[in-house]
Amino acid sequence: MTSNPWHLRLPTTKHYQWYQNLVDRHRLTESWLKEIQSERPSHLLTRGLRPEIQNSLWFLESLPQIELTEITDDTSVEQQLSRLEHTIWSAQAWTLNALMTRTPSINQEALHTLLEQISWKMGKASFESRWKLFKNKNDSDLRKIISFLKDSPLSGYPKKNGFLIQRAISTEVQIQLHYCPHQIRHIETKPIADRLCQLHSHWMRGFIYEINSQASVELSIQAPRCTQRWFFI
Repeated sequence: MTSNPWHLRLPTTKHYQWYQNLVDRHRLTESWLKEIQSERPSHLLTRGLRPEIQNSLWFLESLPQIELTEITDDTSVEQQLSRLEHTIWSAQAWTLNALMTRTPSINQEALHTLLEQISWKMGKASFESRWKLFKNKNDSDLRKIISFLKDSPLSGYPKKNGFLIQRAISTEVQIQLHYCPHQIRHIETKPIADRLCQLHSHWMRGFIYEINSQASVELSIQAPRCTQRWFFI
């Protein structure tokens, strides 16, 4: 039997789900580096980051093995997770920017295609890990996808809803994205927001493919918020 110091704030179910979403999002970053066989650009991550974010970079070296309780201290769990979230967003943006910067112009298109394929595979893997018992594939009603997305790394949980439904009929759904890189107020994501948003969309294509392989996903990058449209091929 273990005990916790009285002053530590223990995580709740909400915190564990939030943490799992962050871990899955960081897995996407790690998958880019692994598949491309590139070193982690750690020397870039510290540039321009606030000290408290720099001090959280060590978390990333241990994910996903580290438990949530291992990163809690005498600050609130919300503060710890918010700091980790900022760190993960920063690491993902810096990593993508570094990969693009290191790649010669002539190879940029091939790099983009590879990153899209990796992101699609990671979205597919995320669904498989979260919904192991799901069998009802290729349902005729696309609206059922919405409930699955509420338990995904791109859901925005628990800070905000990740999307707003603009249109929903059985054969077509359109959502407005409230948690895409364009809506994240971290300076690290702004220069690379368009490309990062596209890769997140490919991640979602892989996630949705496991629900309905006949569904097509169309992304529109626009102000004030990006949109996605799902429809049958």
